[in-house]
Amino acid sequence: MYAITLQYLFVTNKTFPVSLFYQFLLKQMILTKTESTCKNKIKIFRKIRWLLVLGVLINACQSAENSSSYNLKTLPVRYAQRFSIEYNENFQYLMTIRLENDSILYKLPTNVSKIICASTTHVAMLHVLGADSCLIGILGGQYLCNPYQRRRYETKQIRELGSISQPDLESILMLRPDVILLSSRPEELPATWKLIQQTGIPIIFIAEWLENTPLGRCEWLRVIGIMTNKLARADKFLDSVAAIYQHLCLSVQKDSSKNSPTVVAGMGYQGVWYVPAGRSYVATLLKDAGAHYPWENIGGEGSLSLDFETFYAKALHADILINVGTCRSIAELIALDKRLAFLKAVQQKKVYNNDLRITDNGINEYYETSVVAPEKILSDLIHILQQKDSLYYYRKLF
Repeated sequence: MYAITLQYLFVTNKTFPVSLFYQFLLKQMILTKTESTCKNKIKIFRKIRWLLVLGVLINACQSAENSSSYNLKTLPVRYAQRFSIEYNENFQYLMTIRLENDSILYKLPTNVSKIICASTTHVAMLHVLGADSCLIGILGGQYLCNPYQRRRYETKQIRELGSISQPDLESILMLRPDVILLSSRPEELPATWKLIQQTGIPIIFIAEWLENTPLGRCEWLRVIGIMTNKLARADKFLDSVAAIYQHLCLSVQKDSSKNSPTVVAGMGYQGVWYVPAGRSYVATLLKDAGAHYPWENIGGEGSLSLDFETFYAKALHADILINVGTCRSIAELIALDKRLAFLKAVQQKKVYNNDLRITDNGINEYYETSVVAPEKILSDLIHILQQKDSLYYYRKLF
């Protein structure tokens, strides 16, 4: 069988389905019961792998010669800063992800109908694209909020595939997905992910969480839209969300004559208080909502780690406190540290948390759907600053 496979690869000009052959070999190793037989198969696998790689390179060179005349065009990116996309006349897409000191290049698969997700935020993106049925597997499915996907998960139409640290290799290979969407680079994850990559299954790093603007995060759904052939739908959805978001920003700017309430966000853990940095996603939302944020001039796109005294000095006279972790009441908040009872926001009962929408199994919908609903978050924050009751994700603590 191996000899016939190699002959087919090198003699013909057809594209050989290398991924299927890798999957066959890995499956055989997984199902092997004896250690000695497994070692022999691993040796065979390693030898054939390099021959396959050579064949793929030869095929790639031939393809490059045939496609050298293709002119790459740039797909306009409106809000996101972390990715760019180019495509040719055959609508083959290349995506570049920009990190702090590095960049990653991906060829995006298209016409995908079988997707594995490792983050529920990507499930929310599939939902707004009308591509719910593409989801066939998930890592950490117990955190699903979407009712339709929850039912599919409970009836085994969506397979549970373990966790990022311990993925179910055999089940992933048996599903034969068209693509796997991860929130981390495969190179930074356990070796199992490298094995999965070697089978030819595309693994795409969806890095929306690195964006420091709400619309920038939402725009990553266009990447999934390309893969599912729903880019037009993604563009229409993004345009609608952006129009509402920008209208809300303008309404705040027109009313800028009023004093901006001071808002503090964040919570403590084991003596360290984590608050959003000045150029972070949360700080951007607060700025757009018209709030004064005490750390708005301190750089960074992540979070700041403060001791309690530093946090307390800024928070003591703040008008509003938001994003207080798992606290469901002011009593629970004070139980974390009795000194919090002296905060102005606590005494005036102006404490809000983004946990209004909790499912029956105790999962907070905010962490799944807010990525595609930045206008709802902004509307909530504006209403909180104006002390209005109509809220979608947030609620007032008592």
